[in-house]
Amino acid sequence: MKILTPTYIHIGLPKTATTTLQEHLFANHSQIHYFGKYVGKGFSPVVRPLLVAKFSQTTSWDSSDIRMADIPKQLAYAKNQNLTPLLSEEALGSIRPRRKKEQAKRFAEAFGDCQIILVIREPVSFIKSYYLQMLKSFQKLRKIQRPVWMKSLGEAPRYFDINQWMDAVWHCRNSPRQIISYATTAEVYARVFGKKNVKLLIFESFVRTPDHFITSLCDHIGIDSREGVDLITEKRSNEGMTTGYITRLQEIEQSAELTKQFLNLQPEKRWQMLNPDKQSGEKIRPELSDEWLKKINTISRKQNRKLAKKWNLPLADYGYRL
Repeated sequence: MKILTPTYIHIGLPKTATTTLQEHLFANHSQIHYFGKYVGKGFSPVVRPLLVAKFSQTTSWDSSDIRMADIPKQLAYAKNQNLTPLLSEEALGSIRPRRKKEQAKRFAEAFGDCQIILVIREPVSFIKSYYLQMLKSFQKLRKIQRPVWMKSLGEAPRYFDINQWMDAVWHCRNSPRQIISYATTAEVYARVFGKKNVKLLIFESFVRTPDHFITSLCDHIGIDSREGVDLITEKRSNEGMTTGYITRLQEIEQSAELTKQFLNLQPEKRWQMLNPDKQSGEKIRPELSDEWLKKINTISRKQNRKLAKKWNLPLADYGYRL
């Protein structure tokens, strides 16, 4: 079956406004047929992705809902309704190059022609932000959900600084090394779908001029940009963390009674116990060691030079190392 409208695949790397775009733009724009995040290992034509406004995929759908249909039927529906099919997934950039290639081929088999959107972020800034997300996740995840790197850092509640985290995670399978190798990700998808079908966007431009970023993204997809800007205005999906969070975490960690209370709570209740006053303290500013900065910048310069040469991106204007 030939589908004239290509499917857009958004590879929103972690900490690049991915959740904001997923929840507020893609899930709500009237001209998008949003697949949400795919479920299950790999990707075949019969997998059933669900439209999600949140990360959780526990929402029940009526069996006749088109979003429960297989991919070919959903693509046909999108074509008949004059909608642009779009799928968004951030984990695609955190796997090894060989698996990135396999995943790109699965998308080609499932969707046919695809337009790839990759949002990148300056690596040092990304790693500092990603560390804070992992520190938060460490306290919330049950044992069965915990990735390999968490095992070397003990059990929650536990505070660890950014350099301890880097020591634990750097050589793991889904290391941040894979995420900051964004030029490699772009090249893998360009080989499968063609370079002209891979669009790169800079996260820092979203921070500086969000309306311009959203307008550019919507124009690229071919959807109404005014509606897109209206949907995204003043929206932020991730709660910030302050030094008050760390102080509270250390208090709980050092108290047997508070630790017992903490471990008996559900994940969201744990967040409330750790962060009772969202305004308490200053913004957390993690400090990487000189050794880790050197390692990150070595990868960063190599990746940035590739992008500057092949995609002509103004990376230096946004503080990327070349």
